[in-house]
Amino acid sequence: MKRQLSLLLALVCLVCLVGCSPSQWQQQAEMADRVATVSNETVLPMLQQAYDVGGMAVIALQPDRESAAVAIEEYRKRWQPVWAGYDALKAAHDAWQDTIEAKGDPLPSAVAARKAFCELRVAALSVELKLPDFPVLRCE
Repeated sequence: MKRQLSLLLALVCLVCLVGCSPSQWQQQAEMADRVATVSNETVLPMLQQAYDVGGMAVIALQPDRESAAVAIEEYRKRWQPVWAGYDALKAAHDAWQDTIEAKGDPLPSAVAARKAFCELRVAALSVELKLPDFPVLRCE
């Protein structure tokens, strides 16, 4: 799955590096659609699985219900930036899609989606989850 995401993001980056002729508008739309698919079918499940497994482990380590409630609340707080990052990625992707549909310049929106993904990666690292990087335009 990580390899699929890396390959897809490489294609997105390559398309974004060139101008947009009519056929390139279609390519942009296809790339944006693939990014949405990968986000929904790969990234989100990775996040959900890591969150669920980690939450179960936090609960299992607690001696009683009260301790578990406190620990799980702290766990949720640690994950808030990750979920906010995913929401930001979705919003940036939607803006990219809207720009493509309006025949605007998609490059700034594509770059914003990349930035949102990179920020999501950083947030995921804070909870010890490594999401794949963009292969061509690497996250800094």
